[in-house]
Amino acid sequence: MTAYTEEDVGNIVLLEHVNVQISDQALATLFYVLGLGFTRDPYLNVGLNNMWVNAGEQQFHLPTRTPQVIDGHIGLVVPDLGALGKRLTAVQEGLGGTRFAWRRSGDTISATCP
Repeated sequence: MTAYTEEDVGNIVLLEHVNVQISDQALATLFYVLGLGFTRDPYLNVGLNNMWVNAGEQQFHLPTRTPQVIDGHIGLVVPDLGALGKRLTAVQEGLGGTRFAWRRSGDTISATCP
């Protein structure tokens, strides 16, 4: 039997860059920056048609195009689930009418991008 540490993708610990096409930069700012707490990269691709946001050393590239729906999940470890829940609650009204949703179950928060 192969150990998990030897699998090709079973134990990804570094995403580095995630590219996701989005439909609206303002909604993406609400979700990724104000909701999830990522930081907008101030040096690269500052504009109205593309945004790069940082989650620690990982970076999400968010160009404005036909939105993508990605099968599966992207998991992140955050230092404070309570603070994350408060941020997601704060952006809930602004993301009304989109696919945005979130819920907490024990020590996990699941969120769906607008």
